[in-house]
Amino acid sequence: MMDLLLSQNTNLLNSLLVQVHEKIGDATRAGEFCHVTLRRQLDLGEFKPVDWATNAYTLSHHYLVTDRFAAAKHHIGAAR
Repeated sequence: MMDLLLSQNTNLLNSLLVQVHEKIGDATRAGEFCHVTLRRQLDLGEFKPVDWATNAYTLSHHYLVTDRFAAAKHHIGAAR
């Protein structure tokens, strides 16, 4: 029970860090935290599939514009 609560709080913190880094214009760090959040949600099984897929697809765009094509392809595939 405590591990699940800790994991959920970590996901919340990562989500907030995505927003902070977006706000200060650090897209690279925002993308990193977004990826970690998506990975943790997937590992825990704690997500809404449509929201998760939308977020993975949105993150793929970040990777496209930063020329990280393999990561973009991976996230597009995961969103499917």
